[in-house]
Amino acid sequence: MPTICHFYGIIIVMYLRNKEHNPPHVHAITQDFDAPFLISTGEIMEDEFPAKAKALVKEFLIC
Repeated sequence: MPTICHFYGIIIVMYLRNKEHNPPHVHAITQDFDAPFLISTGEIMEDEFPAKAKALVKEFLIC
């Protein structure tokens, strides 16, 4: 699991296992949460994630 970026206690990783990972996404991980985010839009795909951290991840992905 390569780490792409680490900021404000959020770690952005991409799992490279199977071709089961469609649509293209990354996982944002904090101390208590792990959620997938779409690379194309920065939107969360499922699960919960703190609102402030969610906004930071979205901003990172759409820059």
